[in-house]
Amino acid sequence: MGLGLSIVCQIIRHKTGLDKTSLDSLTGILIGTSSFTLGVTSYGLETYKAYKRTKDHIKEHGTLDPRFINTFKRYYCDRAGVELAAKEKGLENLI
Repeated sequence: MGLGLSIVCQIIRHKTGLDKTSLDSLTGILIGTSSFTLGVTSYGLETYKAYKRTKDHIKEHGTLDPRFINTFKRYYCDRAGVELAAKEKGLENLI
């Protein structure tokens, strides 16, 4: 996360010509926002759970049942986990 923010801040500084003081304030805002976002997504835990459950479902049934997929359509993180597992098994056309 730190390297990514550093790169983003350097790009912003280069394109906008912000001075170091303004850039430090922007860095604080970006770190706060990204930390909040990570906290809300449980650091990817929900995505991993959906990914693991989907892989297990595919292993057991050989395909993805629409009812199973519908249980994960509510939240982005869950959908991302399902989509990743489906793509790994070549079943992305079922989503």
